[in-house]
Amino acid sequence: MGKLMRMMLIVCVTLVLGVRVQAQGNDPVKIGLNVGTTYSDNRDGTEHNQADNFDIFAQPRVDWVMDDGQSLVDLYLAPSVLWRSNPRDNNEPSPQNDTDIYYALGGAFLQKFSEASSLRLSDDFSYTDDPSLDLGGVSIRQNESHYYNALKADLNCMLSETYGAELMAGNSIKRYQEDSVAAEEDEDVYSVDGIFRILLANGLKGLGQVGYSDFQNDSDTVDRGVHILTYAVGLEKDLTAKLKSVIKGGVQTADYSSDTLDSETSAYGMGELMLREAATRVFLSAGYGLYGPYVRPYSSQTRTYVSAKVERDLGTKFMVSAEGQFGRGEYNDEILSNGTQVSSGTDDMALGALRGTYKIHRNVDFEVGYQVENWDSDVRESFTRNLVTAVVKTRL
Repeated sequence: MGKLMRMMLIVCVTLVLGVRVQAQGNDPVKIGLNVGTTYSDNRDGTEHNQADNFDIFAQPRVDWVMDDGQSLVDLYLAPSVLWRSNPRDNNEPSPQNDTDIYYALGGAFLQKFSEASSLRLSDDFSYTDDPSLDLGGVSIRQNESHYYNALKADLNCMLSETYGAELMAGNSIKRYQEDSVAAEEDEDVYSVDGIFRILLANGLKGLGQVGYSDFQNDSDTVDRGVHILTYAVGLEKDLTAKLKSVIKGGVQTADYSSDTLDSETSAYGMGELMLREAATRVFLSAGYGLYGPYVRPYSSQTRTYVSAKVERDLGTKFMVSAEGQFGRGEYNDEILSNGTQVSSGTDDMALGALRGTYKIHRNVDFEVGYQVENWDSDVRESFTRNLVTAVVKTRL
């Protein structure tokens, strides 16, 4: 109860300060508040002994934004309070409180050097126990309290009217709070990608890409580290002013930290199609290649994924969206660094989601959503989960 009262105090102070700042006409400070509930029929993502749960949450958000047209800075703080109707008991693995406080904070920076050259930086830090699914099948599956930080940089520039280059770099850090989990699951991922573009004709661009990623997980029992190099060529084309496409293909190599694993080579490919019209947005993507593992104790996976998302505005007040994705991770037989052998298998994930947003007021939205996840796996527990969410979003 003490945590809940402190969190409600944070919410109230945030809103009062936000209203005061807005009243003074200080545009750089933006205030928002999301209040809602999520129902899950499979709280822990298990095949047997499933437990349902209602989460009720409140999340204020404060943004400090400076934008002069050439430079943009956005710093944000978003604490949240979460109440669970059915938390895990103390005699269960990873017990939960009925009320918890989490937080997210970060920032973004954009500098435009010209119409075709820019620098983007972002950093997002969060503390939560909520496993997440992203478009494209990326998953943080461990349902434990953890800190997560993602740092990204993107430098894009035109070297001439014909040639351009882009350099992207990133680092993500995952740290679990429970010592026994942290000893096996803490992860670090580093990545660097360089892309060279050449204008061929009529908006068609050729590209060459070299990428490097370093997945690190040196646990107390095994070393799952892997270094992946990517070499690819492809084409980009603005089919219309609103329809953009890209396709790439090449080869990848993986070198493992464990001496028990030999290097391997795999084909690589990806494609994207993006449509942005006034009332309709469509995003399609597919890919195949080597990725860091989503499942312990494997060191890498060959992953195939397809995903699609459609958003449609129905008038000025209502927006609906539908999303679907499928991902298959293929894991080979491995002899671990501690001498243990694990068998090969596949890890399939299918997801479908529907959402609707109604604009109650110019600063107030009501959103409802339904999502179903189905995990069919040879290498970890399979399960199905349904999620229903309703949230009111306000912006002052």
